[in-house]
Order: sequence, then C-alpha cells, then structure tokens
Amino acid sequence: MLTVSGSVPETTYNRHHRRRLRSFGRGRVLTTALVPAPLRLVGHPRERAIRSAITEAMAEAASCFVCRQRVSRPGAFLCAWGEAAAGIAVAQCCRECWRDASDDLVEANAARVLQGAVPGGRFLD
Repeated sequence: MLTVSGSVPETTYNRHHRRRLRSFGRGRVLTTALVPAPLRLVGHPRERAIRSAITEAMAEAASCFVCRQRVSRPGAFLCAWGEAAAGIAVAQCCRECWRDASDDLVEANAARVLQGAVPGGRFLD
C-alpha cells in the first residue's frame, strides 16, 4: 500500500483532465503503470492503448506532476485505466524530475494525481 505523509500540493491539471481522470475511477479497480521514456512496453497487455494515449498526451502542453513545470522532455508517464473505462489517462513527469527526484517524492506526487480519480482510495503494490 502506498501511503502519503505530509502536505502534498493540489493538482494543477485543468478541469477537463480532472473530469477524464475521475471517469477512470468509477469502477472498483484502477490499474496504473509508471512508464519510463523511451517507452519499454513490449509484451504489455495494453501496449497499443498505452502508446496511443502517451502519443496524445505528448501533443498537449502538460506540466510535470512532480515539479509542476512545463514538460519539454518527458522522463516518464503515469498511466491509469479503470475496468469500466474505454481509455487511458496519462500524466507526465519531466526528465529532470525522473532522473533527480527521490522515488518517494515521485510516488507521493503520483498518488496525489491518482487521488483525483479515486478519492480516499488505497494503492496496492
């Protein structure tokens, strides 16, 4: 289980992104994957869908879910999909945060983003 301690700031994603993310959490299970760039998805059961969602996400101006700066070079992608949803939500982590930030900081901020989809949800390893 992933637990977050301390104060983690509110998300800066726009209303459309938050609504889309919440729609993924309507089922009982939200599956997530933190995918490093360049993509290494060979053999993943949702490889094509994840690649497509990441390609769409890269076309939009996005902020890093760790440092909140605009992402010019992605380091990783936080992907989430629900059992009842027909798509994948993607948040980006910049290359600098992916390389330099602690694992705990990246996990805490990933959990903050995912709480928008499943408020009060538990994260299992």
